[in-house]
Amino acid sequence: YNSLNNNNSNQNSKKNLRTGATTEYTFNSSAKVELARIERKPMQYLYATGDNYTFMNMEDYSQVEINASSLGDDIKYLKENLNVDITFYEGEMLGLSLPDKIEMEVIKTEPAVKGNTSQSATKDATLETGYEIRVPLFVEQGEKVIISKIMPKKEAEQKMVNMYQELKALFLFNKITN
Repeated sequence: YNSLNNNNSNQNSKKNLRTGATTEYTFNSSAKVELARIERKPMQYLYATGDNYTFMNMEDYSQVEINASSLGDDIKYLKENLNVDITFYEGEMLGLSLPDKIEMEVIKTEPAVKGNTSQSATKDATLETGYEIRVPLFVEQGEKVIISKIMPKKEAEQKMVNMYQELKALFLFNKITN
């Protein structure tokens, strides 16, 4: 919380971790405030059954089911045996922290058409979780790619295009000099 001390009273803001809403309030400086016990637990994603996703606590091996609606867009990054951190308050899940980088297999993509660079040298690909992204033309079905949750999708796609163009230039340079 943030505190602004004004004589005998404190003006504060508190954030609701369930909804994300922030509330401003003032209380007497002698008032006692109970701290919320937030727990962050290392968990491993095991499997999904319908709309429920099962995670195992890596410390005591207990399992917890979390509904898809609580996970939001993070579902597209969940693959079996992925280690994550889940934040809980009184047994209720507040948030999921994914690794910075996740390796995933490309399960579906069209073969590259030689000479087709009109589409920024990328093509559609479906990952093992069903998540659809654009990849450089040289990426084939069965290959692994690294996905970063931190980086926006468009930025990640542009980095892959830039990497492809650099590799293509390097290949042409090597071909000419050899």
